[in-house]
Amino acid sequence: MTRSRASSNAKKFTISRQLFGRLFELVKPYWMRTGAFKSWLQLALLIAIVVTLSLLAGWLSFQTATVADLQLQRQHSYWREFWILTVVTIISWWFSEQVINLLKKRIALDWRKWLSEYLTQIYLDKRRYYYIEQDKVIDNPDQRIQQQIGPFCDVLLSIPQMILGSVLGLSIQVGILVSISEVFLWTNMAYIALVLLSTYYFSVPLIRKNWEKTVADAELRSGLAHVRENAENIAFYQGEGKASQGIGARIQQVYQKNRAIFVFNSKVAGANVFIYAIPSLLSALILAPLFFQGTISYGSIAQATMAAMIIEMSFRNFFAFIPLLADVAPQAIRLAEIQEQQSADLTAVQQNPVDTVSAIEPVPPPCVPTKPKPIASHQAIAQQASGIVYDDATDIVIQHLSIQVPDSEQYLIENLNLHLAVSQHVLIVGATGVGKSSLMRVMAGLWQHGQGYVALPRDDIMFFPQRPYMFYGSLADQLRYPLTESKHATTELSAILTQVGLEHLLQRYDWDSVRDWGRELSLGEQQCLSIARLLVYQPRYAFLDEASSALDLPREQQVYQAILAQGCTLISIAHRDSLKAFHRVQLHLIGVGQWQLSRIAASAEPLTTPTTLTPLTAAATAKKRNIDQSYIEQRHIDQSYIDTMAQQPIMQQPKQVTRTAQTLSMDPAWQQHSSLATAVAHRDLKLDRLFFQRLWRLIRPYWWRRKSYFAWSMLAVILFSSALSSALYGYISYLTADQTNALVEKAQDRYWQLLILLSVLSVAVGLSTVLFGYLGDLLKFRWQQWLTQYMTEKYLSAKTYYHIVLDEKIDNPDQRIQEGVAPFCEKICSMLTNIPFSFMGIGVQGAILVAISTPLSLAVLVFALVYASFIVYAYRPTIAKDFYMVKSEADLRRSLLHVKDNAENIAFYRGERSEQRHISQRLNLALKNTWIFHVYQEIARGLDYSLRQCLPIIAVLFLVPLYFAQQISFGAVAQGTLAATMFMQYFVTLSNVIQGFNTIAPTVVRLSEIDEKLTAIQQDVADKPKLDLCHGTEIGFVDADIYTPNAELCLIRQLNLSIRAGEHYVIIGSTGRGKSSLLRVMAGIWQTGYGQLTLPAADQQMFIPQRPYMFRDSLRAQLIYPAQHSSVSDERLIALLQQLDLGHLLERYASLAAVDDWAQKLSLGEQQRIGFIRAVINAKAFVFLDEATSAVDAAMEQRLYQLLLAQGLSLISVCHKPSVYAYHHYYLELLAEGRYRIGEIAELVTRA
Repeated sequence: MTRSRASSNAKKFTISRQLFGRLFELVKPYWMRTGAFKSWLQLALLIAIVVTLSLLAGWLSFQTATVADLQLQRQHSYWREFWILTVVTIISWWFSEQVINLLKKRIALDWRKWLSEYLTQIYLDKRRYYYIEQDKVIDNPDQRIQQQIGPFCDVLLSIPQMILGSVLGLSIQVGILVSISEVFLWTNMAYIALVLLSTYYFSVPLIRKNWEKTVADAELRSGLAHVRENAENIAFYQGEGKASQGIGARIQQVYQKNRAIFVFNSKVAGANVFIYAIPSLLSALILAPLFFQGTISYGSIAQATMAAMIIEMSFRNFFAFIPLLADVAPQAIRLAEIQEQQSADLTAVQQNPVDTVSAIEPVPPPCVPTKPKPIASHQAIAQQASGIVYDDATDIVIQHLSIQVPDSEQYLIENLNLHLAVSQHVLIVGATGVGKSSLMRVMAGLWQHGQGYVALPRDDIMFFPQRPYMFYGSLADQLRYPLTESKHATTELSAILTQVGLEHLLQRYDWDSVRDWGRELSLGEQQCLSIARLLVYQPRYAFLDEASSALDLPREQQVYQAILAQGCTLISIAHRDSLKAFHRVQLHLIGVGQWQLSRIAASAEPLTTPTTLTPLTAAATAKKRNIDQSYIEQRHIDQSYIDTMAQQPIMQQPKQVTRTAQTLSMDPAWQQHSSLATAVAHRDLKLDRLFFQRLWRLIRPYWWRRKSYFAWSMLAVILFSSALSSALYGYISYLTADQTNALVEKAQDRYWQLLILLSVLSVAVGLSTVLFGYLGDLLKFRWQQWLTQYMTEKYLSAKTYYHIVLDEKIDNPDQRIQEGVAPFCEKICSMLTNIPFSFMGIGVQGAILVAISTPLSLAVLVFALVYASFIVYAYRPTIAKDFYMVKSEADLRRSLLHVKDNAENIAFYRGERSEQRHISQRLNLALKNTWIFHVYQEIARGLDYSLRQCLPIIAVLFLVPLYFAQQISFGAVAQGTLAATMFMQYFVTLSNVIQGFNTIAPTVVRLSEIDEKLTAIQQDVADKPKLDLCHGTEIGFVDADIYTPNAELCLIRQLNLSIRAGEHYVIIGSTGRGKSSLLRVMAGIWQTGYGQLTLPAADQQMFIPQRPYMFRDSLRAQLIYPAQHSSVSDERLIALLQQLDLGHLLERYASLAAVDDWAQKLSLGEQQRIGFIRAVINAKAFVFLDEATSAVDAAMEQRLYQLLLAQGLSLISVCHKPSVYAYHHYYLELLAEGRYRIGEIAELVTRA
């Protein structure tokens, strides 16, 4: 299937027709959907309020002129008009800010919910999440959905209000200006045109810069998340250095993109200083002469100035969608690229109509009956098709199937023909890399690289990969996955766990126990749990890809017998000969497209024709799956049914399941389990001593480090400039009062002199503010870069990242670092500059108030103190609400990221419905917490504004009577009112510092918890029993009792063992005995227990896991990992690749410098061989192997072990394959109840 890739041409970064087209396509589905009436009604209410407020603004301008004239004329009717103006202004503010903001937020949250579910459905539907991850069509789809839909909806909702309010406001105020001065109107229009042109000119370049910054942020987040998802493998490899290097490069990239933006914005701000000085000059040059001539009154000047400001603001708002588009364009593009994947599917269908089924019809989710097509003509279809055609059938039918290597003309399998009916169990074997797993992907509909015909019972088949898909949820959730409904009684589920040997789980956990089961259970236990899912679902066919590779032979026999007892037909991929006993037919993939089919018998006689067996009757199928018999008898296919299924959304509301004592509830997991709800410790909601200790812990490292003199120098310059600016503002206020008196007294010479002086001072202060703002931004971004790097190093040091993941005491550490550092640094830098600025301003403005009216200065001081105290308590409830919002957003992001990181396994399980249901639960919780937070925040803001409006009233009550009594001048009234307002504003700034603590409280807690984790680990280790560790040249245990990390379960008792250099041990035992746990102890990751432990130095240990850690980098970087640099030559690496049959990688990529996502591109067998190359290149004395050859055949296994033995390395292997025993000297067998047995390997072979 052809899929469009994200465009990288220049049009993406311009405000073009393409951008508006994408915006329309994103907006249309929500507003044109069925049931959009409520949204339109809310939008209509919003518009009605905007229209009313625009009309009210016109009246306010006339009322302002009236009040100014009455005050100047000392008329007692001034008081009535003043109170009317004050009350209406406050009411209009409440509607314009509080009501409109809450209404917009309500619409935006509804829109975000719908659009998130819509794009998530597109992302999950037809397995697009898998193809996106495989083909890298778009980057970080999880981040796009979780982080960018909300801002996108907020910005677009503000545009109708902005444009409509601007048009109405413009119309009304233009009429007012025409009545005062047409010259003033047209000069303002010319000024506005200049402003709009400069805005457009400055905003367009920001589209590309914002896009690049968004991508850099997403890459940093992805890198940090990659560490969390692969914590144990990185810990085994001791790959913290490599991880730190990669994340450090991404941090540097983020800093560079941020720096480019704030440098550009600083240049724009410098130009705007001159542009924004023009309005005051226009007012003075045009209106003042008219007042001197007696043509207009003083109130008309105030009215005209206000009208001009509203016109400018209206034009700015009208054209503000240009910079808004600059901000929203990256979000719109990234969201549209997800939506466009749906169009890409339809385009592929039109270009290849023969491949219609494979292109648009996904494998249906479980429990959805599918009408099969007749298969009489499938051979003709297979021969004519240009791709792989999928069909529905009772049996599995493969005709003329050829599978190609992606982006290559090489064939893995050619012309495969197979007819598989019930009970005809097939074992697929072959050397590593011949295409066994690729055949499974084709059968599952994940690959379309090739040609042929595949028919299978889509609702009666399940696929089971080697590493089962496990997720964060309850134990019951794991068993019934991917079902969204289940009425199995707990007794039935218990019996199923017993069938697969997992009855011990019920002794440790309840059915509702919520864990991260991928880390809680060993791989063997996970594979048994995966087989338990099969027994719950009861498919007719099961495709198992090395699904028992981590099980010992008795347990493997137990689970396979349980599967066969249910009448399930097996198609297995395996390298173990022991599995032949459970299969009748062997499909041997030879390589280079060749294959051979034979019966599994003593002679293994080849078959010359495809296998044909008696099919299971439709009636039997109906009885087993509880499907109505009449439906089975009448099954037929038509094109309308195909179209219906192709358009059917995967998200359906699950049926309600009655909660009883015997039936497990299917309610959302976060409603059942408190650990899935948004939990916050109450101690984290207080601004107490603990909070400030945490704050100091985050601030101290940067400011008290070596080479911090530059930061201190910049801070000193910024503080000096703040104090100077406060003093200049005080001086400017004196000059402004004097200018006002000169205007009222019509002293023209003095007025013009003061105008020139004030203009020069205003521009000078503006330029200095821009300069020191640039220094402030530079300081902020340098701190942000340093702190991000510092927190990352803390996260990676002492295996903190591994312990955080292991005990799950801290959620989403990657999100905390990537999203928390920037707002923290910004807020703290703002506090550092605002505090001295505010105190200096309070002193200057207080002196002005004392000079004008001592009683007024005392009243303002008392009111400001009361205000500051009140605001602390008004904003206090928002701390908890902010915590809940941040935590629930992090959980939503984690759920989306989980789909991205487990795309193939989810696709195999067909678990899209379950995943979308889980994401929907997280989304609803996040939106609920967001709404509650904004309601509390708007209430606090409303009270804040209402209190602040009291201060100008107090100033008027004190000063206007003095002016009426002719004790102070008219200019002194304006100066005193302005000084009182500025005095209060400085107090507001100080209160915002306190409010800022509330704002950053969640960030401070979430960041400091990573640092605190180091201390917690040390304390945790001190409180728990710990093995007495010493370093030597061997691995040794003396009377060692080994426990799980939480010290709840003893795995091995009184272990006495010594492994010297050159000795090779194999560790065996039943699933769940603690083999992998013992390996973790030997690697130094776990140390809980009693007794003595001797380990070699960390640089003498190498680990090869079953699934080696792979990352996006060059092929050479994969081969030398965990070393960051190596002197080994390319020739040596190429020789190793060819020795292990990996030479085709060089043919495909041409160079060791080729960069790709190797975890996606390489098969597990290829990854395991690269793991062995790493061991050879790094040449550590002791090599630990955990089922490291589970995905390779016996011949390759022999070559791999011989390669290590030739290097003289000591091998400690965990495996269940008897073929591995021969490469070791001794065995360590773990038995029940912590017992063990040690012996020579010959004894084990004899016993076997």
